[in-house]
Amino acid sequence: MADTPTAIREAMSSSGVTQIALAERLGLTQPAVSARLAGRTPITVDELRTIAAFLNVPVADLVTDAA
Repeated sequence: MADTPTAIREAMSSSGVTQIALAERLGLTQPAVSARLAGRTPITVDELRTIAAFLNVPVADLVTDAA
């Protein structure tokens, strides 16, 4: 399974969502979203929930099973 930032990028691509659109939904700047998608900044649980809802995918599709 892909890591969370990769899974988000893939879901964004499938949905045609840009980093700018995601940033607006999250109340962040595009560079802040870019940092999260590059793995430089952690994605919070609240952000993950918002991203999943915005992309219309289950949260489970965006997270890596650590087990």
